Amino acid sequence: MRARHSFAWLVTLIVLLTTASRAAALSSIDCTESTDTGYSSGNAFPIQVVTVDGKKMEKESANAYIVMAKAADAAGVTLKVVSGFRTMAEQQYLYGCYVNCSCNSCNLAAKPGYSNHQSGHAIDLNTSSGGVYAWLEAHAGSFGWKRTVPSEPWHWEWWGGGPGGGACGGHPKGYLDTASCETVAGWAQDPDAPNQAIDVHVYFGGPAGAAGAAGVSVPANDHRADLCSAIGSCEHGFDLLSPFGLHDGQPHAVHAYGINLGSGANQELGSSPKTLTCPPKALSGYRRHVTDPTSYEAWGFSDFFDRAPVTDVAIDALAEGAPWPAKPELMIAEGGGAVYQVDGSHRRHVPNPAAMDAWHFSWSAIQTWTPSKVAGLADGPALSQRPLLVRHSSGAVYVVDALAPDPAPAPGGTAGGGGSGGAGEPGTAGVAAGGWGGGTVFGTGGADAEPTDDESVEGGCSVSGLERVPVGWSAVWTLGVAWAFARRRRV
Repeated sequence: MRARHSFAWLVTLIVLLTTASRAAALSSIDCTESTDTGYSSGNAFPIQVVTVDGKKMEKESANAYIVMAKAADAAGVTLKVVSGFRTMAEQQYLYGCYVNCSCNSCNLAAKPGYSNHQSGHAIDLNTSSGGVYAWLEAHAGSFGWKRTVPSEPWHWEWWGGGPGGGACGGHPKGYLDTASCETVAGWAQDPDAPNQAIDVHVYFGGPAGAAGAAGVSVPANDHRADLCSAIGSCEHGFDLLSPFGLHDGQPHAVHAYGINLGSGANQELGSSPKTLTCPPKALSGYRRHVTDPTSYEAWGFSDFFDRAPVTDVAIDALAEGAPWPAKPELMIAEGGGAVYQVDGSHRRHVPNPAAMDAWHFSWSAIQTWTPSKVAGLADGPALSQRPLLVRHSSGAVYVVDALAPDPAPAPGGTAGGGGSGGAGEPGTAGVAAGGWGGGTVFGTGGADAEPTDDESVEGGCSVSGLERVPVGWSAVWTLGVAWAFARRRRV
């Protein structure tokens, strides 16, 4: 009986030691971050590295490995990192050993700057251990890991993909690709939820929290084919119009931040900040008076995005057209076809989904007209791609537009419905004392910097001065039109 008890204790001890051994392999993770320089094909880039099994790895690759190692452990397979990130100094040493055959057993080594291990995304694993290679062959791909050196079964790399997660909190990553006079664009992704869209906060005029910096929130959910293989998911692009309010010939800093979803913190995107410098807008066409703040609000105009700072001289040089319609009116003929804006006695084609977005239009505003009613309107010029507004020092706000005024009425009549001054003279009807429209729909950043904890996710953004930019129509134009035809209520 005593022998049986001794044997039972021995079995229990072996099980405990085996379990402890696996746990130790998985627990040898140090998420303390340090900044280093990675290399790929001779090109240098900054990386954040952490330590796994005593070896350095790029942080997001380490997270992907940790998730995979836990899955392997659940299947009874223990993974171990044998070799990880190499610094330039380490690669120079190994290359010298190879060239001079003076150390490291003269093992083959890549030229410094060209070793896969210098990227931080490549590791060597213990594939000689029982079951490891077979498990990797069957499962590593679902975690984003691939064999990239055919002659080395132990060499695996991660450049995106997999379920996300990991022990080391993943900060959002991405780039501010451009800040031009047409668009501000880039991409962002949170490694903790690699297939989920996140928000990007873009600040103009300074970093988050700087006095006077204007901020806007935009979803990073546009399809970008170039991201599919690069980061393992495609819908992470963002794109917003360059604000006309900053087209004044002066340089303006543009900062972009990825807003964190899980563990980790909000992160300024790569290549941020950039500088936006755009000349004052050249005006052509007609100035059409937006008669009062109610009309301005009905159109959803934005002082920051839509109104350009120009001189009174430039405004006065424009001939005056009819007052701008009090509110938007959109229609489409029964049976489908083009979407039009109703502008007095004219129908004006809304040229594309981007214009729908830029004009702040909604699908639910589209009305269905009979063909005869549509035919009762004259064809006017297509609506411009985006609104352009200006404000005179008198306080009058105008839309700069291509639609010519109707012919002058007979003597004694009134052209254009009134509400504006004569051609060449700024209209003042409906302008409150001191003018209106001189403020901004954007607040300005206060003393608080961009939030760097999870509170910004649960309770709404805690940064003042952020306006939400609606999702662009580019990905849903066809489906949206079809739905509008069927229901007339789809936004």
